[in-house]
Amino acid sequence: MTSFIDPFSNGKLLQASSEHKFIKMVSNGEISEEQFNTWLSQDYLFVIKYVHFTAFVLQNAPRRDYSLLINGLSVLSDELNWFETKLKERNINPEKIIPFPENTNYQNWLLNLTLTKPTSYLMMLTIFYGIELCYFKAWKEVKNEKYKEFSNRWSSNEFGKYIDDLQAAINEESKKSSNDEKKEIIEKWNIIFEYEINFWNSCITK
Repeated sequence: MTSFIDPFSNGKLLQASSEHKFIKMVSNGEISEEQFNTWLSQDYLFVIKYVHFTAFVLQNAPRRDYSLLINGLSVLSDELNWFETKLKERNINPEKIIPFPENTNYQNWLLNLTLTKPTSYLMMLTIFYGIELCYFKAWKEVKNEKYKEFSNRWSSNEFGKYIDDLQAAINEESKKSSNDEKKEIIEKWNIIFEYEINFWNSCITK
């Protein structure tokens, strides 16, 4: 049976993940310490706000998806602790990190989606899935031993299983959604990756 996600365009997804210059630079060792630290700092700030978005997705979820999303929130909590450890190792003070405009714009886009009424759980879950999928595909391409800890974190079999479970939840929810709702979600799909591309770009051009 065809998945609700299957017909979605993958062009922007690939540009924002495996094909992006940032990922290629990390993989081939061209990334500078300053550029990598910039990404680490900006991503930390993004994840803080992303927790709020994840909680909103959970708030609108049906009972069948509680465990999936609660586990996702738990992982994000652990991830923030991990980020703070990595920042400390690199002598970066989390309280002094200033978000780039590209980061703030991405955060605000997610925030505005949570304020849109009526809220579509299918749309929120699909956007959440798209963001997770982008990181999985991106870091799966990184083979540089220096950044193995980072690539392992977002390309593990466990994370891949989580991605698959999110897609299964989307397929289940899509069974009761209208064609208009599905059309709107498809239109939002590439917007996710435009924000991802801009975010990655900012980390290597500032």
